[in-house]
Amino acid sequence: MNTGDPVTTIDLIRHGECDGGDIFRGSTDVALSPAGWNTMQAAADRLTRGGGWDGIVCSPLQRCRLFAEHLAARHALPLEVAADLREMDYGEWEGQEVTKVWREDTERVRRLFTDPAGFISPGGETMPEFQARVAAALRDILARHRERRLLFVTHGGTIRLLLSTVLDMPLGRCSSWHVPYGCVTRLRIYHDGAADRGHLVFHNGPPPE
Repeated sequence: MNTGDPVTTIDLIRHGECDGGDIFRGSTDVALSPAGWNTMQAAADRLTRGGGWDGIVCSPLQRCRLFAEHLAARHALPLEVAADLREMDYGEWEGQEVTKVWREDTERVRRLFTDPAGFISPGGETMPEFQARVAAALRDILARHRERRLLFVTHGGTIRLLLSTVLDMPLGRCSSWHVPYGCVTRLRIYHDGAADRGHLVFHNGPPPE
């Protein structure tokens, strides 16, 4: 889509597999596994085939930040660490095995997928709180980097909320997005006077030729 309006392009990469197994890692700062690093490198290589970025923005958590630092150095790009692009805080579930939490708190975990707008983990963020900080971070970044092409290196939950925010989807639908490790996405945000219009170019697939 080419409307002639000014446009900001945002590419997204979700981090790869992490050390520690299948846990609620959320805001817990854990390292990528070697396989996770390789997954992210392959994702970045796919995205750069169509041209480079003007800058990289990443979550402060090391599973995103360390790869973003590597990529920024490799391509001689400015890097910004955006604290509010970190993953959701799962409170008391942080660091616990997913199977254990499912077994002990089944109905609350199920609500994360069936009613995300009303979900809250014990002692953690609510989904509206999570969305509010991600949306605020996006507004701030767009205000400072208008009409540029950026790469965000971040988390599955954050990407779901960025997609829902840019495409003006109800919060309750955010769990509909499948965001596997190394998932790549491209958004274009057209600036039409005081309004912005989001356009999804691709998600969880190869960039178009």
